Amino acid sequence: MGAKKSDQFKPKLIPEDIGDFIDYNPETGVLTNKVDRGQRIKKDQVTGCKGKFYTHIIFRWLNYPAHRVCYFLHTGVDPKEMYVDHIDGDGHNNKFSNLRLVTKKENSRNSKRPSNNSSGVTGVTWHKLKSKWQAQLCDNYKIKHLGTFDNFNEAVAVRIAAEYRFYGKHRNDHNDKYKITPEMLEWGKEYLEDKIKRFNWDA
Repeated sequence: MGAKKSDQFKPKLIPEDIGDFIDYNPETGVLTNKVDRGQRIKKDQVTGCKGKFYTHIIFRWLNYPAHRVCYFLHTGVDPKEMYVDHIDGDGHNNKFSNLRLVTKKENSRNSKRPSNNSSGVTGVTWHKLKSKWQAQLCDNYKIKHLGTFDNFNEAVAVRIAAEYRFYGKHRNDHNDKYKITPEMLEWGKEYLEDKIKRFNWDA
């Protein structure tokens, strides 16, 4: 009988004795072998293989995301169904200061800008039919349409204000690379609060 669909996506538990074989440096994020673990895996050797998005390690023939192992080795807590989020968005930066335990919902808020985004700002796109800049935000797996604007800066200000309002500390700060004035951000916050009241959005 096959595994239930809900069971197929549960992460593997971290072996309790993995710390006897692998050492973690929380300052550098590097994992090294404490002992020889085979002909090619030697003591004091850096362990882990960089994938496209994350670093992985092999332990007893099983593949584990390195950031989950790092979190376990430093805290003694197995993340289990929780997610270990990379605060700066770099899936290879496993310094402990860059890791935090979050829910699936919180993890989705710290996503990178889509590769097909042409405006340079996540959540801001050009609406061809209206010939305006459109600002949106996904929260709790639902799209919030923040508005359409003639001015690009206004769309950016409202999007960033919405990130602070709905995502809080879990927002990805890559939109901060686009500098807007404090006055414009304050305008965006006021615009957003009025929208929240009119549409009765939960925040």
